[in-house]
Amino acid sequence: MCRCKTKRKVKILRLKIDKTMSHTGYSYYKDVAIDSCISDIVQALENNNIYMLGSCCGHNEDVGSIALQDGRILIITDSKINWIEITN
Repeated sequence: MCRCKTKRKVKILRLKIDKTMSHTGYSYYKDVAIDSCISDIVQALENNNIYMLGSCCGHNEDVGSIALQDGRILIITDSKINWIEITN
C-alpha cells in the first residue's frame, strides 16, 4: 500500500513490449502511464529486461503489485507489518 495523495499522479515511461506480448509478433516501444510512486521499480525492471503485464501502487486502498510476464506477481508494501498480514 502506498501513501499516494491522488490516484491521478503518473509518470510516463517508454517501455518495451516484448514480441511474445505483441499482437504483431514484433517487439516495439510504447509510452505507458505508471503510478509515479512505483515508477522507479518499474524502470529498474525494464532496464533489466524483465517484462511486465501491468502494475498498480494500490492507491492507499490495497497493496501494490507488478505482474510479470512469466506469471509471477511482485507485491509492494510499505511496511513489514503489511507483509506479515499478506502472507498469513
